[in-house]
Amino acid sequence: MELGALVTNEIVVGIVKDAIMSSDCRCGFFLDDFPRAVVQAKKRKDDNEATLGSRLEDFYKQTQPVIDFYREQGKLVELNAHTEMHKVADQILSSD
Repeated sequence: MELGALVTNEIVVGIVKDAIMSSDCRCGFFLDDFPRAVVQAKKRKDDNEATLGSRLEDFYKQTQPVIDFYREQGKLVELNAHTEMHKVADQILSSD
């Protein structure tokens, strides 16, 4: 990421799936610049509820400790990204 390279298709698809499944998207959502490759538009062979549940569980098991780590160090900035873009920018700029 530091080199400005794109993240893998698997990461992008996982992030999009997590977002779509959130309660914030139950009334609809807008995808900007996705899919950016044909492989992202195709259904995976293991795309089913059980496998997705397992992948989400793994994601939370691996990611929550990282979030907790940064929170404990006072380096985690939590903000409301479900608001106007300038308000999100203000939240980011006002964080230490």
